[in-house]
Amino acid sequence: MSRIRSTMRSIGLALAGLSLGALAACGGGSGNTGGDAGQASQASGAPVRIALVNGFGSLPIHVADTMGFFKKHGVNAQVLENTSTASFGPGLGKQFDFILSTPMDFLSAAAKGIDITAVSGMYVNSSKSPNNVLLTKNDSIKTIADLKGKRVGVVSQAGTSYGSTIYALDKAGVSKNDVTFVATPFATMEDQMQAGNLDAAVYTAPYWSSSITKGFRIVEDIPFAVAGEGTPNAFFSSSSAYAKANPQVIQGFRDAMKEAVDWVNNNPDQARQQIVDWLKLPAPIVAQAPLPALDTSMTVEKLQPFVPIAQVSGQVTTPIPNLKTLIWSGGAT
Repeated sequence: MSRIRSTMRSIGLALAGLSLGALAACGGGSGNTGGDAGQASQASGAPVRIALVNGFGSLPIHVADTMGFFKKHGVNAQVLENTSTASFGPGLGKQFDFILSTPMDFLSAAAKGIDITAVSGMYVNSSKSPNNVLLTKNDSIKTIADLKGKRVGVVSQAGTSYGSTIYALDKAGVSKNDVTFVATPFATMEDQMQAGNLDAAVYTAPYWSSSITKGFRIVEDIPFAVAGEGTPNAFFSSSSAYAKANPQVIQGFRDAMKEAVDWVNNNPDQARQQIVDWLKLPAPIVAQAPLPALDTSMTVEKLQPFVPIAQVSGQVTTPIPNLKTLIWSGGAT
């Protein structure tokens, strides 16, 4: 077994956090706790608690924190690293001031009546940077419709990548019951396909990049295919109560994120080294993968495609509030 594969197995689910499926599916620790933010204004210099799952597309937060962009824009950032986003929504205003969100996390929280508002984009779906791809070596799988009767690895049977897969199958006339989904960690998906235990897998960046060199091929970047260019993969939310009471913190957070995104885009080699050092990933894997597509803007139009995905996949079964009420409009994005 190659050194790269061995290293991938050893890091296990280190990157699974940012995959859309894993983010919405796994229950993790809730990080450090704090008092109720509620309507109270943020005290000058008080910690701004940012809940994060370490992952490939989370790089802008790491950059903003370690390179001083948060401090520059008046945000006393306290980054709370977690293993999943499952507890993030309910923790808003109690444990966290900002949380990493995925579309399914966000819409589910809103449908449950949680006070949540999207305040800054981050990681987006893009043709230039495939993320949650359907990967296979099986010659009979040419389109997603060919998954009928097949065994497909998914990191979890919940979340945006899984929901997008169900939605794409439905559009292709295939029931999710016609596919055998197998919960599989990203770090072992390639081995399971090589061994014949899986026919295909919904894989995440940067893992799939090294698999491509071994004869695997991308059938489709599923969330991109069903949601479109520039739609959110992972973004940041706060509560509307906190945002209304602390508009200067919201703006400072946005400004720091924008500066971090610009830095990543303008310094690709240094950005890759940041990923290697931060996530302890093998340099060859990071070198082969496209850097995450980043965009801090957040609009109703970008979020809208995930409403039917959430509903068709059965992950949201109660009414979703008007999206216009769920995106913070107190300042420019």
